[in-house]
Amino acid sequence: MIQQEWVVLFRYIRAMYPQQKFDEYTPDAWYEVLAGYDAQAVRTAVAACAAKKPFVAPAEIIAQIAANAANCMTDFQYEPGDPDETARQYLARRRQQIAAVTAGQRPAALPALGASPRPLELASIGRLPGAPAPQPANTPRSIRCPRCGADPGKPCKTTFRGKPMVDVHPARHDNWKAA
Repeated sequence: MIQQEWVVLFRYIRAMYPQQKFDEYTPDAWYEVLAGYDAQAVRTAVAACAAKKPFVAPAEIIAQIAANAANCMTDFQYEPGDPDETARQYLARRRQQIAAVTAGQRPAALPALGASPRPLELASIGRLPGAPAPQPANTPRSIRCPRCGADPGKPCKTTFRGKPMVDVHPARHDNWKAA
């Protein structure tokens, strides 16, 4: 908040609390405490405090700002942008949306259920009943492993404990190359 906004805002606070004593140093002291907050958020918090109490302190205004922000965040839902956004872009966009909501701006209504912004892919939800099973790609995993007996499309298993391997057995790889 800039100094000019604060002058107007402090006049608003004095108008909301005419019975409270303010001297010539009060605006400067309160500005040091409230300068980091958005002017509109402070104004909204002052109005909410005035409806409850005849006197106010900066700490009560700050507590009301936090309560207002928490109330705004109850219905917050991230609105995705680009489907290929990176983690850095996601975080920046989410922070912008949270800042907008806590400043009192409500996001546009989300589309109705069933009217998805991008269609669901069947692969993301599984096969439909009666649909043919997907064929494994042409990789070493597309054939049966001669060493551990892993089925096509399944990972090879370790011989010691039978845990899935990240890579395939060399014999499976050689058979795939020969095929």
